Amino acid sequence: MAEFLSDAEKADAIKAWLKENGTSIIVGVSLAAVLVFSYRYWQDYTVTQSQSASNIYSSVQQDAAKSQSKIEQLKTDYAETPYASLAALHAAKNYALKGDNAAAIKELDWVVSHSSEALTQDLAKLRLARVYIASKQLDKASTLLEDSFPNAYASLVSELKGDIHLAKQDIQKAREAYDKALLSSKGLASDYLKMKRDDLGSAISVQKGS
Repeated sequence: MAEFLSDAEKADAIKAWLKENGTSIIVGVSLAAVLVFSYRYWQDYTVTQSQSASNIYSSVQQDAAKSQSKIEQLKTDYAETPYASLAALHAAKNYALKGDNAAAIKELDWVVSHSSEALTQDLAKLRLARVYIASKQLDKASTLLEDSFPNAYASLVSELKGDIHLAKQDIQKAREAYDKALLSSKGLASDYLKMKRDDLGSAISVQKGS
């Protein structure tokens, strides 16, 4: 019926509709504007944070041994970026090389608890298990290795389990774990793994899937 209304009647109808719905329209438009602004702000903020964290991490890579304060800055101010976890992994490596297992464990624990990247968490767990073994905390290492890991880490997980059995003087289980690690490596096993297995002697066969 709108085509039969006069211009004045159409104008009155529009005014009435706006009077009834104007507030909702204004609120909707305002909300949309706020959402767009917030999204753009968050994008800009994320990019800025990432760039800043990247710059700090670059300086950590250049001299990690003297950059603990920068590593702590990354963990405190840029924890949501991947650079914080990478810096903590870097610090853990340096501590482990110096024989400071307690400090290495602290850094690796932080990565496991704070990293949003599953692969980074897995790497931290495996390194943490290795440090636990080195510090004779075998039960903690065993608990970590009960988690599920990607197939790419299958050989390393079995190798670490072998290290645990060896530390407990369970030679037979150590042999089995090392054999499984060698099998999972598909010919790409490290010389160190081969040496550890050879040192135990009397090779035994390992069934796939065992």
